[in-house]
Amino acid sequence: MNSLVLSYMFFFCLFIVLSIVTIRNASVNPNIRLSLHLLFIFISIWFFSNCMVQLFESDKGIWFWHEIKFIGVYGIPATNLYFTMNLVKVNHKVPNWVRSLVIFSPVFLVLMVYTNHWTHYFRKSYFIMHSEFLTHVFVTNAIGFYVGTIYCYITIAASLLLLIWYALKQPKYYRVQPILLILGILVPIIINVSFIFNILNETYDYTILGFSFTGLVYYISISYFKVPDIIPLAREIIVNDLSDIIIICDLNNHVVEYNEKARKIFQENSLIDLNSDYYSNFDKMLESKKAHIVSYYDGDIYEFTSEKGYEYYEYIVSDIKHKSHTLGQVIKFRDITQNYTMMKKLETMATIDPLTGLFNRNYFSEFLSKIEYPIGIIYGGLNSFKLINESFGSDAGDTILKNMGEIFKQIAPESALVGRYEGDEFLIVLPKSNTVEINSIKQDIEKKVSSVDLFNTSISICLVSEIFNDSRLPLNNSIVEVQKSMERKKLLETRSSRSSIIESLRLTLEQSDYETKYHTDRTAKLATMIGEKIGLSNTELSDLEMLATLHDIGKVAISDSILLKPDKLTEKEFEVMKTHTQKGYQIAISSPDLLRIADGILHHHEKYDGSGYPDGLIGEDIPLESRIITLVDSYDVMVNERPYKKAMTPDDAVLEILRCKGKHFDPNLSDILIEILEAEKI
Repeated sequence: MNSLVLSYMFFFCLFIVLSIVTIRNASVNPNIRLSLHLLFIFISIWFFSNCMVQLFESDKGIWFWHEIKFIGVYGIPATNLYFTMNLVKVNHKVPNWVRSLVIFSPVFLVLMVYTNHWTHYFRKSYFIMHSEFLTHVFVTNAIGFYVGTIYCYITIAASLLLLIWYALKQPKYYRVQPILLILGILVPIIINVSFIFNILNETYDYTILGFSFTGLVYYISISYFKVPDIIPLAREIIVNDLSDIIIICDLNNHVVEYNEKARKIFQENSLIDLNSDYYSNFDKMLESKKAHIVSYYDGDIYEFTSEKGYEYYEYIVSDIKHKSHTLGQVIKFRDITQNYTMMKKLETMATIDPLTGLFNRNYFSEFLSKIEYPIGIIYGGLNSFKLINESFGSDAGDTILKNMGEIFKQIAPESALVGRYEGDEFLIVLPKSNTVEINSIKQDIEKKVSSVDLFNTSISICLVSEIFNDSRLPLNNSIVEVQKSMERKKLLETRSSRSSIIESLRLTLEQSDYETKYHTDRTAKLATMIGEKIGLSNTELSDLEMLATLHDIGKVAISDSILLKPDKLTEKEFEVMKTHTQKGYQIAISSPDLLRIADGILHHHEKYDGSGYPDGLIGEDIPLESRIITLVDSYDVMVNERPYKKAMTPDDAVLEILRCKGKHFDPNLSDILIEILEAEKI
């Protein structure tokens, strides 16, 4: 057994081991791992078949193993290209037909080899020659062989070009790996070209030994290759990716290095360049960015103007020292744009009311001491705002507050400070003011507010004013005194305002529901008649009449799309509709005039058997006034036509009440109502 056979056996065993190790290497990309595994298998097949050619003595055996090697010959270029495409991450960009061609071409070529006995497309003839050390197989090739050769060279060339492109695309510190892979491919190509063109007068094809070098290089590059100089590269990448401007100067203030951000900011018009004098160009550099110092933190903070707007940088100069010797300076403009803008936003949020855009109480607490005396103060609060807010919802309340803020801003002079002091209360502070000016502003505000018509509700405001001449008295204390004065005045104005708002709510209810004035009048009349029959006092009868009129007041906060829907409500819509009892209750408890009927409003949809809402009360646990309203309201709905139902006759309505007596309606009250209906012939 000669040395060539031994080397073939050695490499065969080696690549079998490498193929096993590679397929089990979980740290490598699965596609790369698979392609390397197949590459090593095909190299092993080529080595083993060459070994068998040298060991066999019969021509038939030699020829069999000579043809087996073509599995490796055509498999290696295909798997090599597949490996390269995955390595450089272009596999997903390659059309499917190209990938299919790469995969199935070796299969076609191998079939051509094994069908040559019948087709003679691959070779015309062959003969075997035995020398002292080697067995040679000489072949007269046909067209199929040359097609296979062209295929191999095209796929190898494609792999080579992809690796060259990949190497050029990488930063210089990462190019070692693709360069090694390129060298790994070039070695077998050079050996094969030398054999084909008889450059070295070789009679034996050693191409497979070249591919053994390729396989070893591939394995080492993928499995053990460590990128050199990773730390300097990482530093370079980190520094260039910083949003800070970094400039390094020597002891003579000459620029010796700067990062990418500095280049982008200052290199235009050659304001910064290597070996340029940094400080001689400093003012020009700042002027080019329209930079100036702003007051922020303790150091110098510069505001730069850029295409995106304003950017903010903290200016920091640090010495570079080595063994107690100063070598130069690091000049850094630290990007604090995000922090700065956030702080400005927080400052604004702390002193500006987000709803109206006016100054808030914090602002006045901080800046009132800087205003010149005499100081005039106008303080105003909306009448019955809580009732409006509960009736129409917080969004409606916000709309009214925004309108009030606009009115105060429009009427107040430019020298005045205008703010929303708290809740529904607004403030105007007028430096060097007088009584005539203040009274004129108050009249304008009252006139403007009275003309506001939102949600069919009259809006009114209580205004008071005062002039302070004594600078020794803390102005915050003065505002407190004006605020108390406004609250006292408000007590006198609020009852009238509440009555106006309640009437507006009643009118709104009539406009937004089927609850017409005729319905509420009929309901109130029947409820009062029942109340008189059961001996209610005059005060209780008055409350019952008000409840009959306003029991559905919570519906003003329900969407018209639900209130006026002609069809049956969906389950979800009905759940929304049911909330009108709680909304009505909230409106009632926010007004002293409605407080006595609040419970009646809340429970007017309870049923005698406990199947009602919102609390499922049973029997006499339901307030008496609610039981009365439930009964008379249901009767009036029965005998009057609605868009979603036809009217019943009075007799049918009485039968329905009798059917529901003790279930939905109080049985005693039901009998009283029927008695009244029969007596009055209603």
